[in-house]
Amino acid sequence: KKKAEVRVIAYDLNLPDILTRLEALGPRLKIIIDDSSAEGGGHKAEDSPESKAAARLRKTAGKDNVVRQHMGSLQHHKSIAISGKGLNKIVYGSTNFTWRGFYVQSNNAVVVESKNCLLYTSD
Repeated sequence: KKKAEVRVIAYDLNLPDILTRLEALGPRLKIIIDDSSAEGGGHKAEDSPESKAAARLRKTAGKDNVVRQHMGSLQHHKSIAISGKGLNKIVYGSTNFTWRGFYVQSNNAVVVESKNCLLYTSD
């Protein structure tokens, strides 16, 4: 759906297929990307995949739509919410947006579908 709005909360974000699809959404995307420097995270470093992804997404989604935020300890809940005419779904779970997260680790994801979906905004 070309008018659907997408909201994402990401911890690890380095799977090229995911990143290029998020870039294609342009300003319809709002995303929070973890900037933790916790054990093995290193997301805050300028050369981390998460920092590089944030820089790329700021170019396509706009700087106000890309937020770097520390989530407390390790941020374990990841989600993608899609809201548009006839398409209201949320995918959430423990799966990181990485090759290992999708193809190696034992993660989970749940898809919730609704006739109506309210995405919270700061507007």
